[in-house]
Amino acid sequence: QPAADMDLRRSTRRGAGCLDPALAELENRASLGALSDGSQAKARSGADTMSGVIPAVILAAGLSSRMGGRAKALLPLADGRTFIDTIITSFAAAGVDDIVVVGHEAGAVTDHVASRAPQVRCVRNDDYRQGQFSSLIAGLDAIDRPGVSGMLLTLVDVPRVSPSTIAAVLQRY
Repeated sequence: QPAADMDLRRSTRRGAGCLDPALAELENRASLGALSDGSQAKARSGADTMSGVIPAVILAAGLSSRMGGRAKALLPLADGRTFIDTIITSFAAAGVDDIVVVGHEAGAVTDHVASRAPQVRCVRNDDYRQGQFSSLIAGLDAIDRPGVSGMLLTLVDVPRVSPSTIAAVLQRY
């Protein structure tokens, strides 16, 4: 399906203007340093930018078929932490306070996340067999609300992104 059609489908499904255009304009002007009243905007720190504005979505809905069905999210790294623990810790250390894990079953991964990081939301993607794009849509549905201006996205099989890298991406945004 063409991207333009998908955008139209998403905006009509959720209602036009799901992100406030006035807020987007204000953020744009603030990032340029000038507000509409002529005053200078203070520089946004990474924490200010991240707080409720740029959530993180972790895609973990794959079948792990090359792993013999063993969930990649629960694989241990050399330090003993799992892939998913490492990713969640990195996002949290970078100041991201809205983290969503998209999975396809409410079993081991959801239980694991809930026991270690109760502030993290787990979202089930029942359409996971349709491919990764369906998980992306499930993640977008979970974070879509007024005030969200972007999102961080990672796959569960990329656990070694450091908090400083995440913070640098957010600061650059």
